[in-house]
Amino acid sequence: MELTPEKYIRLKRIINNCKALCKSSNPFELCKILNIKIYFLPLENGLFGFADISSSDEQPLKSKATIFISSCVSSYAQKIICAHELGHILLQRDQSLNLLDSSNPANSISEYEANLFAIELLPQIYIGVKDYRCLSREELYNYMIKKLSHTFFTLKSDNT
Repeated sequence: MELTPEKYIRLKRIINNCKALCKSSNPFELCKILNIKIYFLPLENGLFGFADISSSDEQPLKSKATIFISSCVSSYAQKIICAHELGHILLQRDQSLNLLDSSNPANSISEYEANLFAIELLPQIYIGVKDYRCLSREELYNYMIKKLSHTFFTLKSDNT
């Protein structure tokens, strides 16, 4: 396991609070309740989504979060991407992050945490891995890419 027990307990507590608040594991509903804006855009260069957490100069402790999701992927992939980006916002909100920084490798600890968040939040029909906690960061990243590869390049055509 790549997370400390304390970090994993924190992740589970945040997810349980989200599910209790929304009475659902739908990341789009959670974003609406948490006042996190979502934009669907034709993202380029293999980018499927990213999160922006910005604070105003007048109220530095009150940050506004926005999730940007590729409009060129299926709704199945969009839901997983939304859950992943929501994980960045809720788990790493107190950190100074540039989520578009290309020097941040895809299998970094912040990406690993966001992948775990998506897996824990979404029902198993979306992710399908049960024993994920024994996977390394790289193995989990590769699993997520493999799981989603058939949906990433599918134009949005379904209504789910």
